[in-house]
Amino acid sequence: MHDDEDRGLQDWMSDAGISEAARRRRRLGSWRSHGPDEATFVGVLADLADRRYPVRVTLGADRQHVGVILDMQRSWVILNSRDDRQVGLRIRSILAVDCEEVGLPFGDRSHGNASGQFGAVVGDGTDRVIESLTDPAGRLSLRCGVLTTSGSLRSLTPELAVMETSGGLRYLPLDAVDEVIGSIRS
Repeated sequence: MHDDEDRGLQDWMSDAGISEAARRRRRLGSWRSHGPDEATFVGVLADLADRRYPVRVTLGADRQHVGVILDMQRSWVILNSRDDRQVGLRIRSILAVDCEEVGLPFGDRSHGNASGQFGAVVGDGTDRVIESLTDPAGRLSLRCGVLTTSGSLRSLTPELAVMETSGGLRYLPLDAVDEVIGSIRS
C-alpha cells in the first residue's frame, strides 16, 4: 500500500510539473506576442512618445507625473504634464510607466528619440534639459532624490547648476538631478 501512495504522489508531482510547464509556455508566448525579444525600456518610451499616448510615470518616494511624452534627450524623457507644465525625468529614476492604451508591440528600438535621433549633447544632456525647461525669468525646480530646489537659475555648466533660492545660493551637481520641472506654460 505504501508503494501505491508513493506512485500516487509521483503521478501528482508529474502532473503538476506538466501543468506548470504549460503555464510557462503560455506566459512566454503571451510576452512574445506583446513585443519582440529585443524590447528595451528606452524603446518603449520612444514608442510612447511617437504615439502620444497619455502615461503616468512613477519615480521614487511615490512621485508621479501624468501626461504625454514629448521627446527624449539622451538619458531624459520630456513630459508635458496635465497642468501644461513640461517636466524632464531622468530615465534611470523612473520606476514604472503606466499606459491604458494597448497598441502593441512596443520597445523594439535600442536607442533614439521620437524622431530617431538624439540631439548633439555633451554628457547625459542634463544641462540641455535644464536650459530648455527654464522659463524666460530663469525660474524652475530641480529635484535631487527627496530634495527639491525651486528658484532662479543663476548659472549652469555641464556639471553644476547654481540656483538662487529664498535662502541664498544652492549648488547642485547635475549627476544628482532626477527631475527638472518647468513653469506652467501660458
